[in-house]
Amino acid sequence: MIPPNYVIADSFDIPFDKHSCLCGKFIDCGTNEELFLAIAALRDDADKYQWFTDGDKWILCPEIKFSTYWVNDIDVNLDAIHKATVNELIEHFKV
Repeated sequence: MIPPNYVIADSFDIPFDKHSCLCGKFIDCGTNEELFLAIAALRDDADKYQWFTDGDKWILCPEIKFSTYWVNDIDVNLDAIHKATVNELIEHFKV
């Protein structure tokens, strides 16, 4: 069985054509399902299932808000902890 190829669009109203001039508007995750899920989870109104990093440690947030999760359980650099960007996720999950 051929593994699926995961692609995420910047805008869901753009039809996907791998050979079109709009192709730069897409992030091709290849067969990396973890990368696809990490990018697909990004949103502004909640933190659940999103990755946070301080540049060294990586934490997948199991709660709606990260601030309610990390307070008691995680040893991270509080000055540097942030929601991972798309570029950071690509670098972290590269195969």
